[in-house]
Amino acid sequence: MQDLCAVFLLLVLFVVYSPALHGSYLWDDSRHIPDRPSLYTPTGLKLIWTQPGYTQQYYPLMFTTVWVEHHLWGASPLGYHLVTLFFHGCNAILVALLLTELGFPGAWWVAFLFALHPIQVESVAWMTELKNTQSTFFYLLALLTLLRFPLPAAASGERGCRSWFYYALAIFLYLCALSSKTISCTLPAVAMVLLWYRNDCVRTIEVLQLLPFFGAGLALASVTSGFEKNILGAAGPAWDFTFYEHFLIVGRAFWFYIGKLLWPHPLNFTYPLWEVHRWGKANILFPIAVVLLFGVLWRGRRRWGKAPFAAMAIFAACLSPALGLVHLYPMRYSFVADHFQYQAGIGVIALAVAVIWRLGYCARVAVLTVLCVGSGLATWNRAHVYRDPEVFYQDILSKYPTCVMAMDNLARAFLSKGAVPEARACVTRAFQEDPNDLDAQILMGNLLLYYDHRPLAARPYYEQACRQISDFYPSHSKQGYLFALHAQLAETYFEAKQFPEAEKLFQTALGEIPALAQQPYYDFTPEGLTLYEGEYRYRLAAVLEEEGKYREASRQFNLVLRLPTTNRK
Repeated sequence: MQDLCAVFLLLVLFVVYSPALHGSYLWDDSRHIPDRPSLYTPTGLKLIWTQPGYTQQYYPLMFTTVWVEHHLWGASPLGYHLVTLFFHGCNAILVALLLTELGFPGAWWVAFLFALHPIQVESVAWMTELKNTQSTFFYLLALLTLLRFPLPAAASGERGCRSWFYYALAIFLYLCALSSKTISCTLPAVAMVLLWYRNDCVRTIEVLQLLPFFGAGLALASVTSGFEKNILGAAGPAWDFTFYEHFLIVGRAFWFYIGKLLWPHPLNFTYPLWEVHRWGKANILFPIAVVLLFGVLWRGRRRWGKAPFAAMAIFAACLSPALGLVHLYPMRYSFVADHFQYQAGIGVIALAVAVIWRLGYCARVAVLTVLCVGSGLATWNRAHVYRDPEVFYQDILSKYPTCVMAMDNLARAFLSKGAVPEARACVTRAFQEDPNDLDAQILMGNLLLYYDHRPLAARPYYEQACRQISDFYPSHSKQGYLFALHAQLAETYFEAKQFPEAEKLFQTALGEIPALAQQPYYDFTPEGLTLYEGEYRYRLAAVLEEEGKYREASRQFNLVLRLPTTNRK
């Protein structure tokens, strides 16, 4: 029976997600599935594991999966979509097996609702979130292993050896989950809740045996936190909140996710950034309600059973890294996102099914069937949004009209197909919403420089972008922005035939390469910096020729030729 349920679930998932299976790259997909030939070499595979910053985020096992996929089907989006969808289907099956192991009623109903819930579309149809589905796969396998097999101290002899093997296997699976996405660091806390739910208590020996899990989770979570802060720049004024304000954010985010799980409409890829500093006193009710909820569920566990408290505790534990206490770069733009609760939603869905299970047999089957069918239809409809970049960004703007990020990305989508007037309209609209939008400054400069050939008109936008970056927390991303902008400013001077200024700025950009090389990051890895250096030295040589400095120009050309690879124009 379980095999039939599993096969049927996978078939249903393939149908409801079919609109998105041929969807192209969206948002930062091109950074997670990059077109970098050297990444897909044996050396590239080594650097994925040994050099944080070589990829967009330090999730080495996830990028290893991408490495393998690239060798199987290259840049074709279909293959990446199918793998992510397969992981999602396997996760739903593992949810059913885990709940069955716990003796939870309606385990397969929970699995179907988890699989078909429309809030999961962001994690499944967006190729970047392979990290979500893959990490959850290993996360659930590790939990199932811990629960199904006794921990080592509870067995001896041959059984004890087998128990140690499964304990080691659980640790290995947990490390796989962490190296796919470090939000999986919540596993030991969830394991303790499940052990309490099943056994009425958590023994001291079980806590001690979970200590290696806590240690590994904290260690890799600190790596990600440092990466977010020092490389991406997740610090500074945008994250300057008092303890009280953090308390408010946590409470409001908690209820936001509960609301989206129970009533997933409208869903959006990004939501408006909360103006926390302007919140009134009434917002204290959100965190107070969270505290009261857990107090009531704990006091009522003898009357209602342990399931309600356990389910909400799991929800809170899984969600804790994304509640605003940890600084994540995406929270510069929004404190909440659908994909943040991919794992956490299991607890709320299970609790909802447990409540429905109290109805009579016919009534609960009818209600759960309607919920599954309704969820499947909503997911199928939502999956259409992910089929095309223009449709995707237009959908965001239809629900969040002031989202300048969507306007900027829509402009890039238009430029990629040569629709310059449409792109210009998007950038102009972004300026109307936020005159200080950094990406709009750069995009407008690019439009004027490369498409309109008006370097003098482009220059003020690049200069304003440089001033905007001064607000960034000192980080590698800030250095990278300045490096690129100095080169673009140099181009404006070159096109305007102001050669001394162009020479100075190209020299400035070249002088920034050693600092960038000290902390390789994505485009600014040794290979990427070599390409930039070759291009900028070639442009510098052209400037020097125009100035009549032929000897110096010849020296720059020779330096270009000595580079391992170059990107000469």
